[in-house]
Amino acid sequence: MSIYVQVLCVRLGYYAQQTLAEVQAKEFRQQRSNKKRYFAWFVAEFSVILTDLPEVIGIGIACNLFFGWPYWVGVILSLLTTMSFLATMKFGMQILEGIIVGFVGIMSIALFVEMSFVEPDKEAILKGWIYGFVDV
Repeated sequence: MSIYVQVLCVRLGYYAQQTLAEVQAKEFRQQRSNKKRYFAWFVAEFSVILTDLPEVIGIGIACNLFFGWPYWVGVILSLLTTMSFLATMKFGMQILEGIIVGFVGIMSIALFVEMSFVEPDKEAILKGWIYGFVDV
C-alpha cells in the first residue's frame, strides 16, 4: 500500500508540480479541517514506519549473521548510518551521491574479487547476464 501511495505522489509531483504535503495543506486550509489534517499526518507516519521497519530489522539480522553481534547493535548501527547520511545532505546531494557511488564501487570490486577466488563457469555467467536465467 505504501509503495502505491509513493507512486501516486510521484505522479502528483510530475503533473501538478506540487508535493502531496503542499496539496493537502492547501486543501485542508480551505476546509479548516483539523481532523483530516491529523489523519493524513497519522497515515504518513504509519507508512514511513511500515516501510522502514523491515530495513532496520534486516540490518540487525545481517549484523548478527555476518559478525555475530546482538540484534540491537545492528539496529543502533542502522540508526547511526541513517542519521549520518541525513547529516551529509546539509552539504549537498552531490556529497551523498558520491558516498553511495563509493559504496556501490566497493561492492562491485568485492564481487569480482570473490568471483576470482571461486572461479565460476564464465560461459554460465555470460548466459545468466544475457538471458537472465541459466538451466541447472
